[in-house]
Amino acid sequence: MFLLGPSKWAQGYAPASLPTWLHEHLPKESASDAIPTPLAIRRALAARLGTDRHRIIVMESFPDITGEPKAEKFARLAGEGRETRFVRY
Repeated sequence: MFLLGPSKWAQGYAPASLPTWLHEHLPKESASDAIPTPLAIRRALAARLGTDRHRIIVMESFPDITGEPKAEKFARLAGEGRETRFVRY
């Protein structure tokens, strides 16, 4: 499953609330922040879904290839993993 979404909040936006399970899966450096980034939330969601033996891809967790546009990186990762399910958070 390819888990897509923003890496940062839009300027001036903050979520009203976050699920309680989220803090169990946040990276330690994000756990102390008042409001985790969308990327930290996607990684936490991937960790939670991964406990059920799902293969979860968060694009930012894979290295970039110099000069490769994001759309090509997406196609490369989707093709390498033969992903057929895509979720946008």
